[in-house]
Amino acid sequence: MSVVTIERDGGLAVLTMTYEPQNRFTTEFVEGLRDGFHELAEEDAVKAVVWTGGDSKYFSTGFHLDWLRERMADNPDALSDLLYGLNAMMIETAAFPSPWSPLSSTDTRWPGMRHGRAADFRVMGETKGFIGVPAVKLGLTYWPGMIAQFYSFLPSRVVKEMTLTGRRYTSTQAQAMGYVDVLCPDEELMDASKALARELAEGNPTAYAEIKLELRREALRAMREDDVAAYRGLPRQAQVPGGLTTANARECPIPI
Repeated sequence: MSVVTIERDGGLAVLTMTYEPQNRFTTEFVEGLRDGFHELAEEDAVKAVVWTGGDSKYFSTGFHLDWLRERMADNPDALSDLLYGLNAMMIETAAFPSPWSPLSSTDTRWPGMRHGRAADFRVMGETKGFIGVPAVKLGLTYWPGMIAQFYSFLPSRVVKEMTLTGRRYTSTQAQAMGYVDVLCPDEELMDASKALARELAEGNPTAYAEIKLELRREALRAMREDDVAAYRGLPRQAQVPGGLTTANARECPIPI
């Protein structure tokens, strides 16, 4: 089963998630996304990437909790396997050498928003889109690399408000707070994203990649070192929002 499609237009590639309408994250989905980015990273002809969802109603609504509960009933390591894959993908996309940006017309929540945070620029439709980080409302938490990524491009007051309130924000609010870079009419979303990607591709690719790594040095270090240590401390039996799925599971805050 293919979870992404890739369309190429000269030096521009459009990676579209086609896993399911809401593009909720599972191990298989993460592996397929990583394969797609690996493929594009190895193509010298690709100068910039636009990442989008196949359903106009969603970019990603976060973890596929039903899948996770079912999988953990048979495999207590399912959660840690998913988190390891997500962490690897976060590092790979944050350090992706070419310019890339996600576009979203509507629903973007963790970890979809988390991966959007790894993008160089973020584009949203101006009337339907919203973002949210509802971890605190779900009894979940954040690990060092996630917080470091927030601080890499958002003011501290915004990071505090988003993480401690779990509020949902419209695309206009998201732009005002600094999460969204480009706001445009919904029907012009793809055209605006492609135009931005082509503009970014005009820069020197080596210089672009090196500057991006410097901007994200601390966030990448935290994801590679601190987050991995946190994953190792995750109990084999953990609690997933909505109900326990393994015998004798003990409560454990997990990241979203």
